[in-house]
Amino acid sequence: MKEQEKELKVTSGLAEEKSINLVDIFMYLLSYWKWFLVSILVFGGYFWYDYCKTPFMYNRSAVVMIKTPANTQGTMRMNRYNSFMSGPVNVASEILQFKSKELMRKVVSRLDADVSYTVRNGLRHDELYRESPIKVSFIQTRADDYLSFQVIPVDSDRVILSDLTGSDKKMTISLKDTIDSQIGKFVVEATDTYGDKWMDKTITVTKLPRDGMVGYFLSNLAIEQMDDDASLLQMSIQDKSALRAADMLDMLIAVYNEEAIEDKNKIAINTAEFIKGRLAVIEKDLGTVESDIERLKSSNEGLDVSTTAGMYIADAQQSQSEIKGVDAQLQLM
Repeated sequence: MKEQEKELKVTSGLAEEKSINLVDIFMYLLSYWKWFLVSILVFGGYFWYDYCKTPFMYNRSAVVMIKTPANTQGTMRMNRYNSFMSGPVNVASEILQFKSKELMRKVVSRLDADVSYTVRNGLRHDELYRESPIKVSFIQTRADDYLSFQVIPVDSDRVILSDLTGSDKKMTISLKDTIDSQIGKFVVEATDTYGDKWMDKTITVTKLPRDGMVGYFLSNLAIEQMDDDASLLQMSIQDKSALRAADMLDMLIAVYNEEAIEDKNKIAINTAEFIKGRLAVIEKDLGTVESDIERLKSSNEGLDVSTTAGMYIADAQQSQSEIKGVDAQLQLM
């Protein structure tokens, strides 16, 4: 009995040692409350700073239908027919065409999307795009050049230029004047939004490399087929400006339609040229045949070749019949 009691005491002691006391753990962690508080303040402050500094991103979307005389359903392929060619067009090929660099390069060029106008709002720089009170037209710059400077409206006719790339000087210029600087020639013009609320505000103008902006917009462009059997494409794009995102989608669709029409016109021109060439060859061959017929008629004293040939064939058939009759009589004899 004593041995059993000893065994029970030992077992209960081991159980007590293995048990976890949550109160002790909480008190232990509470002793380091200062470090927890510092960590929360540091990481929370960094998160808030990063949030205030990061510009807002806006999303715009559009639905595109690729019209065809007969949109086939039941497969993932769409048939596009015109008066010159017919063939199936894969949905993936349409998406790749929308995402082509050449198409996006034309969109960026037409919208001047490689020129950015920003104004500081706290820690964040907001993209103005068409809401900008000024517009800068670069005259002697290459598409891959990077330029940056600041414009401060002073009054209704003048602005101050500062922080020109490669120069720390400030200059006061008149609107619509051609400025020749280290970064090339450019013109600063006022837009419809130019007014008193923009006076003495600093607007940062940045000319970015065009191919870089092409890659930026393509990376933010998403296109997917809405349904496996539908010829509808869901297009969406993200950008720092809601207006620019909407304009990018509209211009992309417009450029795509122009390219499709241009391709059809090229096919029509090539087909017409091919038919014209074949008609010329056929006309030449027919002229040669007519000449041969005329010469044949002349050599046969104007007789109709077809009539004469028919007469010869009839005489030959009659002769064959008479020969067969004579052969039959000889056999009877």
